[in-house]
Amino acid sequence: EFAPRLCAAAGAATSLGWPAHTSPAGTTMDAGPPAPLLLTEVEASSCLPWSTFRAPEFWLSVGSFMMLQAVGSGIFIANISLMANSLGIDERQRLLYVRVVSYSNCLGRVAAGLLMDACEPRGMSRASHVVWTSALFSLAAGALHFLPDATIAGILFPALEVVGVAYGANWAIMPSFLKTRFGDKHYGLCFNIHTTFLALAVLVVSSLTGGFYDAAARDQRTGSSDDLCV
Repeated sequence: EFAPRLCAAAGAATSLGWPAHTSPAGTTMDAGPPAPLLLTEVEASSCLPWSTFRAPEFWLSVGSFMMLQAVGSGIFIANISLMANSLGIDERQRLLYVRVVSYSNCLGRVAAGLLMDACEPRGMSRASHVVWTSALFSLAAGALHFLPDATIAGILFPALEVVGVAYGANWAIMPSFLKTRFGDKHYGLCFNIHTTFLALAVLVVSSLTGGFYDAAARDQRTGSSDDLCV
């Protein structure tokens, strides 16, 4: 889009008396100082991100990403050791749990990318994949909450696998949605707004969750509660 204005700038420079020379290919080129390429008022306004920030779907994306990832990171991933310790799981096994979450995270990113590319030509938008990642989070949290305490030690491992897949998938869905919906002009700014809100949410959620775990652990030590801190 700047090519016509580059040509106009070269013509103006020649008319002002700046010398010109001929390139080896025979093309006449201006040898004087280049004219400044100033954006027009319309072009300058189009570079501002206000239209993106006024879109409801942008803030819906921020909110959903922030809440889902805060659950995955603040409740589960940041407290894997605490949950495993409360269930009496061996310390070496706890390291395995951490590795499994990392592997599942990677798997979720790859799987979500493949699914989005395969489903979009069939009319399924990229943002709609948040539905199944939300369902996975709900499934894992619901299983740990509603199933009997005696079964929690056995289902914690697969529950963490499910959480890791959903958590990784959201990291693939969010940037893909931003790129396809809002373009790449303000992509970096939009991405960092999502991650900033996520960092604040994880800080709050992990602190609250850690407090609940500590309180439950104290109750277990004093014998005032039979509930597991999961």
